[in-house]
Formats: sequence, C-alpha cells, structure tokens
Amino acid sequence: MKSALSISLDELAVGFSIGLIDVPVAFTILLIALQAFIFTFLGLAFGSKFKRFLGEWSEEVVGIVLGLLGFWIIIEAVLKLYKQTKMILCRSKSRPYFHGRDGLSVTDQAGSVV
Repeated sequence: MKSALSISLDELAVGFSIGLIDVPVAFTILLIALQAFIFTFLGLAFGSKFKRFLGEWSEEVVGIVLGLLGFWIIIEAVLKLYKQTKMILCRSKSRPYFHGRDGLSVTDQAGSVV
C-alpha cells in the first residue's frame, strides 16, 4: 500500500511538471505508458525472484528505495541551483550586489543587471 501511494504521488509530480513546460501531451502520454509497461514488467520479473529473500519486507524496501531516489533528486536540484548561482556571480565583472525582497536580482556596481 505504501509503495502504491508513493508511485501515485510520483506520477502526480511528473504530470504537474510536464504540464508546466508545455510538451506535447499525446507523445508524453505514450512515453510514460511505454516506460511504465517496461519497468512494471521488469519489476514483476525481478520481484518474483527476490520474493523468497525479502518476504514481507518487500514493500518497506521499495519505499526506502523511492525515498532515496527522491532525496537524490532534491540534492541534484540544490547542487544545480548552487552551481548556476555561482556561475552568475563569477560572470560579473565587478562585485555583484543583491537587492530586492527576493534577494535574487543581481546588479554590478554601475547598477546594470548582470
């Protein structure tokens, strides 16, 4: 039950993200269906082999793996954001200044946006 909820929340996040970036809906649905079929088939094949080793712990193992994947995605996103911010600061010719409530606007000493 826990793994089903995790997968549903994952698919909700994927659908929301795809809706934000304006990709073709029909092609995206086809790709998601193909990916779901392949990985479900592989999961069933490997699951039947590992069942004797994991037993009733199988749902907990799947939940842990999904949680670790989510944590990995968050860490990659934070590192990417950090690298982008660092690159913006390094590109400026003079010392950058942050202003505004959001703290995201960057200008050089002359006041032009970097």
